[in-house]
Amino acid sequence: PYGTGENALFKPLNDEDVKFYTAKVTESKKRVDKIAKYLEKKQWEEVRTELTRQMYDLRRAGGKLAENKQSPEASKALKSLFQDIEDLTVASRRKQIDLSQDAYSRAQADFDAFLKAI
Repeated sequence: PYGTGENALFKPLNDEDVKFYTAKVTESKKRVDKIAKYLEKKQWEEVRTELTRQMYDLRRAGGKLAENKQSPEASKALKSLFQDIEDLTVASRRKQIDLSQDAYSRAQADFDAFLKAI
C-alpha cells in the first residue's frame, strides 16, 4: 500500500544521515544534562533557553531516528520525553522547583530509554 522501490513513502536513512541525526540527539542530551545545575541555582531563564534551543533539533532528529529504527519503544520514549520537557518548561516558567526537578528526572529517564531504543 505504501509503494516499493523508488515509489516507497518510507526510505530508511543512509549511514551518513544516521550519523548526522545521532550527533544532533547527542548534543541535545548534553544540553539537557546542563539543566540540573541551572535548577540547583534556580536560573529559570537558563532552563527555558536551553530547552527551547534544542527542542527543534531534538524533535526532528529524534523523530527521524525513531522512524528509521521502526521501534515502538523509541517512539514511545520520545513522546514521553517531549511531554517531560514540556512539563519542565511550564514548571520552570512558574518557578516551581519541586515540579521542575521531577520533570527533569523523568526527562532524563525517558531520554536514556530513547537512546537505548535507537
